[in-house]
Amino acid sequence: MVLANKNPSSHQELRYREGNKENKKLIELDDGNKVIIRPLNGADMRKLVRFYTNLSKETLYYRYFSSASNLISQELKRVKQALQRGALILAAESLDEDQRPIVGISEILQCGTLDSAECAVIVTETWQGKHLGWQMLERLIYLAKEKGINRIMGYYIASNQKVNSMLQKAGYKYKTDRHLNVTCFTLFLNLPLKTEDGA
Repeated sequence: MVLANKNPSSHQELRYREGNKENKKLIELDDGNKVIIRPLNGADMRKLVRFYTNLSKETLYYRYFSSASNLISQELKRVKQALQRGALILAAESLDEDQRPIVGISEILQCGTLDSAECAVIVTETWQGKHLGWQMLERLIYLAKEKGINRIMGYYIASNQKVNSMLQKAGYKYKTDRHLNVTCFTLFLNLPLKTEDGA
């Protein structure tokens, strides 16, 4: 799954609450692989370079709507600066590979009003289709609600059917707006969908 946000440098970064021991979460994927979702930090830059340089042009396009030659270097610079400011960016780190590589990145950025934010998720190709992107989004939703955010938004290429399935699975009311080949979604975290028994 790949979700994008627009103009991340124009938004306010969210930060972790100091001393929060719930910043890390161990998950097991459908295929049995174990991954830890944790805060990205300055010591991860080598892993982050490897992560971005191993992404396909297609995945980069789905995330950034661009295939510019300087895209990776610009993004690495932005992320490094964001980390220096203490931004809330998550890394999914594989526990089943020797080098414990980063296999996914997600972030949430406050925008507009205090109760709304934009999110983005990107997962490397070999780890797509394992519900890792979904679990990273779930983690962002948890952290957003912890910060008092009621709405999260994101953008995706309209042909990306995986995102449509994710929105239905999220358990909250949502809306989508399409402009050409890009769709914007808004999840309303204060409006959970009712279950079949009406609860």
